[in-house]
Amino acid sequence: MDKEQDHAAVKSELDALTAEFFHAVSFVAGGTPPYQNLYALFIEPGLLIKNTTATPEISTVRQFIEPRQAMVSRGELTRFRMSGSCQQPRKSSATSRIATAPTRSRAR
Repeated sequence: MDKEQDHAAVKSELDALTAEFFHAVSFVAGGTPPYQNLYALFIEPGLLIKNTTATPEISTVRQFIEPRQAMVSRGELTRFRMSGSCQQPRKSSATSRIATAPTRSRAR
């Protein structure tokens, strides 16, 4: 496999993991998010890093799920949709990115 094929394979895997993450946090009105699916995407010391403000928000999978699940249970969060793909960051981009470390490989 050459460097270009390696890059394509890594991008494909990251896109698939990103899609699985987005599916686990997204839900329609009247539904519930499958937050528990997030545990399968991370190994135990895995962290989620929201780096869109001056101070990054860093959490474990459990710390990420608990406040969101509580909002769903209280009826404060009734639907949510997240989508996108893994792309090279642009210096001028203001979009939010999800940084994860480390992840489990998906079953093929």
